[in-house]
Amino acid sequence: MDLFWCLISILIGYFLGSVPFGLLIGKYVKGVDIREHGSGNVGATNVTRVQGKEWGITVFCLDALKGFLAAQIGLRLGGPMCGLAGGVAAVAGHMLPVWLNFKGGKGIATGFGFLMALMPVTGLLGIGTWAIVTFLSGYVSLGSIAAVIVVFFFALFYEEYFIYKLLLFIFVSFIIYKHRSNIQRILNHTESKINRKKFFDI
Repeated sequence: MDLFWCLISILIGYFLGSVPFGLLIGKYVKGVDIREHGSGNVGATNVTRVQGKEWGITVFCLDALKGFLAAQIGLRLGGPMCGLAGGVAAVAGHMLPVWLNFKGGKGIATGFGFLMALMPVTGLLGIGTWAIVTFLSGYVSLGSIAAVIVVFFFALFYEEYFIYKLLLFIFVSFIIYKHRSNIQRILNHTESKINRKKFFDI
């Protein structure tokens, strides 16, 4: 029965995660197809770059909500294991949405949402790491990669169950794989940097 509810949680999580808020807001609020501008990504970073920080923050919060809801639904259906499975599925849905030919965002906001639902201390550690590394390096992508790595190693010691660690490893692997082009650009010194003076402006 637990397996059944975990499978249901995965399905719900995937379809929740695959809702492309960045694309929807761009099209129906701003009249812009975000895929045709900036990096072409439908996530919050590209929305910020193309449409401004206010809309980027809005998309980040909505994408985080997808992960949070997916994890909470799984938690209530079948317990912590199903919650984590649903949260990871939401990240996969965000990255590989069926509606967009499996070309989605990079999963940071959705991952943050599911961590806050199940492991808030780990989630806060992750977002704190992201902010510090992004500010010091100027690279949003490097901050994202550092955050998920710190989250995983923290979970190795903080989480008791092996399956939790395995699912978090899958989550981290998803994130790093989606950032492979960013890693290459960082190594080539061609990755875009943020404006540090405006980093904390809302």
